[in-house]
Amino acid sequence: MVVILEAVAVTPGNRPEIHVNNMMVSQASQPGLEGIRSQYGPQARAVAAELTNEGNVHGFASGFISLWDGAGRKIREIPLGAGRGAILPGATVQMASILSRGLPPGEYTLQAVVYYGGHRPAITRHTFVVGEELLQAAQGGRVARLGLDPLVITFDLIPGANRFAAVRLQNLDRVPLTVTGRVIPLVYDEAGHPNVEEVTSDHSAAEWALLRPEQVTLAPGQSRNLQVSIRTPREATPGARYAQVLLTAVPATEEDGFLETQVNVPLYALLGSDLAAAGELTPLTVEPSEDGRFLIVGTAFANKGSIHTAPSALVQMELKTLPEEIEGIEYVGDPLWVEVARVQLPPPETPVLPGGVRSLGALLEWPQTPGEYRIRVTVRYPDGPPLVQERIITLAQGASPGEGPVSEGS
Repeated sequence: MVVILEAVAVTPGNRPEIHVNNMMVSQASQPGLEGIRSQYGPQARAVAAELTNEGNVHGFASGFISLWDGAGRKIREIPLGAGRGAILPGATVQMASILSRGLPPGEYTLQAVVYYGGHRPAITRHTFVVGEELLQAAQGGRVARLGLDPLVITFDLIPGANRFAAVRLQNLDRVPLTVTGRVIPLVYDEAGHPNVEEVTSDHSAAEWALLRPEQVTLAPGQSRNLQVSIRTPREATPGARYAQVLLTAVPATEEDGFLETQVNVPLYALLGSDLAAAGELTPLTVEPSEDGRFLIVGTAFANKGSIHTAPSALVQMELKTLPEEIEGIEYVGDPLWVEVARVQLPPPETPVLPGGVRSLGALLEWPQTPGEYRIRVTVRYPDGPPLVQERIITLAQGASPGEGPVSEGS
C-alpha cells in the first residue's frame, strides 16, 4: 500500500505558479489516437493543454475549454481533463478533453481556462480552421510568458476624487511581446473562479476605471508600468465595487507556434467606512456518493452585505448514543452525540463578493456503524456571527456503504 502525505510549510513565499505551456487540437483520425477514434469516431477532436508548475509548492488544477465559431458565438463549453489534478513543483502534466461531435468547416477559437487557487487563472486562446477534409495535422502552439505584479489592487475611495495604482509587467519570454489591456467587471462563480469574459454586475467598478496605456510592446526581459486610475462620481453611494484589468499578450512580430495569452489583476474599490458582510446559508444537503463510499455534505454561503468576505467552515458528523441500559431503569435524558468525523474548510483564496454565493462542501467517509447521525456545518467569517446548518440522518442496520437511501431522522 502506498500512502501519499501532503506536508506544506506555510510561509508567504510558498505558492504554486502554474502556466499553460501549449495547447493542441488533434483529429481522432491521426496516428496514435486509435483509442479515441474507436470510441468517438474519426470526426472527434482531442484538445490538450500542457501545464507546468514553476512555483515552490504543489497545486491542484481544474479547468474548462470554451469553443466559439467564426461569428463569435459560444457553441460549446466542457471540462478540461477529469476532476482536480495535482501538479508538483517543476512538473509538467497534460489535461485533455474530447470534442466528440464533428465541426462544420470554418474558423473556430478555443479558450482554455485553468484554475489552481488564488486570484489569477491561467488563460490561453487558440484559433484553428476546420476544412472540407479532416484535420490532417495537429494545430496548436505555446503561450507567451508574462510576469505581473501585484496580485490584487485595493482602492479606498472618496466621492469626486481620483485614485491611482500601478501594474508592473515584465516580458519573461524570449521574443518581444505586445500586451493589450482593458478593464471589465469582476465576478466570482460558486466555485470561486473569476470570470474571463465581459459580464454584467450590480457591483461593478469597471465604468469608473481607466487603464493607461492600453497597449505596450516589451522586449525580452523588459518591464513597464501601466497606470490604473479610478474616478469616483460625486453622487456615488457607499459600498464596495469590483473590476479587473484583463491583459492579452501576443508576439510583437509574427511568430509561428504562439497562442494568445491572458492574465488579470482584480480591483477592489471601497467607498465608505461602515461596510460589512452579512452571510446566509442555504439548507444542508447530505447525499451518498456514486461509488457509495462517502456522504457528500453541501451548503452554500450567500453574502448579503456590502463588502467581500472569506468564510471558513467546520463540518462535523456525530453519532447518537444512549447510556448503557440497566434492567428496570428507563433513561429519559438527552442523548449523547459522539463526534466520529470532522473536516475543516479554510477560507477560500478568492473572496465572496456582495451578492455572491460560494459553495461549501465536504466528503465524509460512510460510517461503519448503523444508527442516527447528526451532520453539522458551522461557518465563520470576519466580523460576522457563526452560521450553523444541521441535519439528522439514519443509516439502516445491515446496509452496505451507499446501499439504500440516506433517510432523514426525527
